[in-house]
Amino acid sequence: MENSLRHYREAAGVSIRNLARLTPCSPGTIVRAEHGRQDPYDETWRRLALALDVPVEALRVPPEIEVSITVKPEEVMDFHAFVKLYRHDPATVMALVKN
Repeated sequence: MENSLRHYREAAGVSIRNLARLTPCSPGTIVRAEHGRQDPYDETWRRLALALDVPVEALRVPPEIEVSITVKPEEVMDFHAFVKLYRHDPATVMALVKN
């Protein structure tokens, strides 16, 4: 399955070897995940997301999917709460968005 791991890793300026040291995962696992040849365990996705400072679900979606959000000034506080919740519990946010 295609994902955005490589996009976020390169955007962070982190090599595969350094990401492997940070997570800890094997470089081979990271390469296979980036190329969609392996779907890592959930815990591995969490470690990769933590090392790259991105939500887990952001890593799992294909890189060509873009999300645009328009926020009115009176909704800014709600938006910040949304982002905070997304960073800590993306599955709940995704369920809320789908409904």
